[in-house]
Amino acid sequence: MLLESGREYADLIYDRLKRFCVEVDDKIIKNANLLKAHHKRRNLSYVDCIGYVIAKSRNIRFLTGDKEFSDMDNVEYVK
Repeated sequence: MLLESGREYADLIYDRLKRFCVEVDDKIIKNANLLKAHHKRRNLSYVDCIGYVIAKSRNIRFLTGDKEFSDMDNVEYVK
């Protein structure tokens, strides 16, 4: 957003979306590390691993466009 539309617009979008942010505690980070290590051949994004673990902990589907997650449990894969 920042690079494509400028700071003012990026700040506006950020302010609208920040209510959807969640705290990331140590347990989430540790479980994301375990997930990444367990699937080391898949080249999973660390940030996506965190998102996946948060989604699982809240019993919601993880929405992603990353094909590396497409066949995993609890994933809504969208191209």
